[in-house]
Amino acid sequence: MDAGKKTAGTGGWICFVDEAGQARRPPKARTWARHGHTPVMPVMTVSARRSIARFLTAAHHQLDGKIVVVWDNLPGHHARRTQQFIDDHTDWLTVHRLPAHAPKINPVESVWACLQTGPPANLAVTRVEQLIAAIRTALTRIQHRPALLRGFLAGTGLHLEPP
Repeated sequence: MDAGKKTAGTGGWICFVDEAGQARRPPKARTWARHGHTPVMPVMTVSARRSIARFLTAAHHQLDGKIVVVWDNLPGHHARRTQQFIDDHTDWLTVHRLPAHAPKINPVESVWACLQTGPPANLAVTRVEQLIAAIRTALTRIQHRPALLRGFLAGTGLHLEPP
């Protein structure tokens, strides 16, 4: 991918971006209750989403440099407002889109798969803050395992080193 060449000389960041969603129905998992009592699991739903422009702006401020974003073909990524934002910030933002229906070349999909089988998988929360804290903790654990992160990238066949 060309992104590595462009970023290597500028001191910028390559960011693979993928959205996480929350379904109204949680995945089925084993639970228990006393004999004769049906187990009840409260389900929290979240409807508010952070805008793509706000996310990219926050990433730019936190990373303090140029950003090359690699993301999928979510309809929001093609929206007029998103494209206008990208066009207005070409001094620090470059975007590359992955082909449609190609989760096997998006390393973030492996991160989500790892989270879905790890500690947060069967977590029942009652507040959004609890969910955010659990996901941040799990992502921090992954972040401190460089071999695992390299494995996510290697699984896609993509390489960050310039040829």
